Amino acid sequence: MDPSTPGGYFTLNQIKPLAGERIGAWKRTDVKVPLESGAPPQGPLVVYTYRNGKQSATLTLSDSGAIASTSDAAQWKGPPNRRETDAGKEYVYREGSHTVREIEKRDPPGRRVVLMLPNGIVVSAAAQGVEMTALKALADGVSLATAEALVRPAK
Repeated sequence: MDPSTPGGYFTLNQIKPLAGERIGAWKRTDVKVPLESGAPPQGPLVVYTYRNGKQSATLTLSDSGAIASTSDAAQWKGPPNRRETDAGKEYVYREGSHTVREIEKRDPPGRRVVLMLPNGIVVSAAAQGVEMTALKALADGVSLATAEALVRPAK
């Protein structure tokens, strides 16, 4: 990476407010900020729990770092791609400026939608027994424009 390129992680104060109290029919019931382990420094991670009637979903916001923002996965340029493995199904496509991965596993948590933003922020919504369209709406309900506008701090 070019030393003049910003490379630090976004702060927890930048990431945490991106998910609102309500996202569509979903209401936030819990917010957790897991403590860092003894591993090398990582970007912030915020785990939210949302409920919609009897359904519950986990929404995770994280910073995968400056290097991840330049990876092929974050900058998907090809046509939509569907694949099936023994573990489940995956559908990867470009939507606006970010990459979307819809993952359906045979084992819990079941379904997951992952949005990889161009600046390295990752939004993930996961649940068991919740339709993919509902999870996609939950992930899309994060302030994506605000998240994409964040400028990575200097290292």
